[in-house]
Amino acid sequence: ALARYQEVMNRYNQEKQN
Repeated sequence: ALARYQEVMNRYNQEKQN
């Protein structure tokens, strides 16, 4: 579960930065 959460957060952070 945590891995899935991290994956989503990573994608969200990337979009936020760009």
